[in-house]
Amino acid sequence: MEKLSNVPTATELGIPVVLSTVRGFVTKKGVPGDRKKQLEDAMIKAMEHKYFQSFLTDIGLDSTSVVGADEWGKQMEVMLAEMTAQLKALGYIK
Repeated sequence: MEKLSNVPTATELGIPVVLSTVRGFVTKKGVPGDRKKQLEDAMIKAMEHKYFQSFLTDIGLDSTSVVGADEWGKQMEVMLAEMTAQLKALGYIK
């Protein structure tokens, strides 16, 4: 985030943690790629609107928090791996 560009992350400080505020959209399996791309493009365009950008500012975020499907998918993969590992460590899942 621009406002915190000079502040080291927890990972940079040697603390192995990733925290996210996640909002996103998914589609049903089998939706054609061109339809998914159309939806992604429309959602990103909508989130560029000044009202949504104002919302982001109000909650302490900025426009860099809006990402497309590829980046969001990577974030979801990391979160799933972390949550799964912790739930296993706690004995909730095997």
